[in-house]
Amino acid sequence: ERYRRLRMAIVTNDAATTKEGLLSRAALLENQFNLVRIFSPEHGITVKGDDGVLQPDSRDIVTGLPVISLYNDKLAPSEEELHDLDMVLFDIPDVGCRFYTYLWTMTYVMEACAKCRKPFIVLDRPNPIGAILENTEGPMLDEKHCSSFIGRWNIPLKHCCTLGELALYFASTRLPILSIEVIKAD
Repeated sequence: ERYRRLRMAIVTNDAATTKEGLLSRAALLENQFNLVRIFSPEHGITVKGDDGVLQPDSRDIVTGLPVISLYNDKLAPSEEELHDLDMVLFDIPDVGCRFYTYLWTMTYVMEACAKCRKPFIVLDRPNPIGAILENTEGPMLDEKHCSSFIGRWNIPLKHCCTLGELALYFASTRLPILSIEVIKAD
């Protein structure tokens, strides 16, 4: 209820649905949230874009809202795209592996929100490949020599965290000025 009147954008795609199968962005509008803009990651809002293919800005056929691609000539929202917002939501399911780009899109959006002093809220979903830290696998990323959009910061290949947990970790270790909240999925 406290967020309903705030002007918000959401970073999302068609993989983000409610338990009932409704797209989360449509559910927000249906429940009278003031969603004004959508940011989409690699593969675009429909999740149909090919791997590594830049995605254009568009208009969402479900909500009619503008969709700003964060996988074209930029990886983060601009100050201009954030200036009229009260907050940014992030709702994208993730597989729990370092080289999937949704995680790194989240970090770029976190940095933009920190810079513009915009609250960042993660609608957190379970990690489908496990959440027991003892089950992490693979080498840690050598970010000094190997940082890229498929591995930006130093975490193991299979990290066993939700995106909300990683967002809190990155906020505490890299972006202490970021106003962040994680809302767990039911």
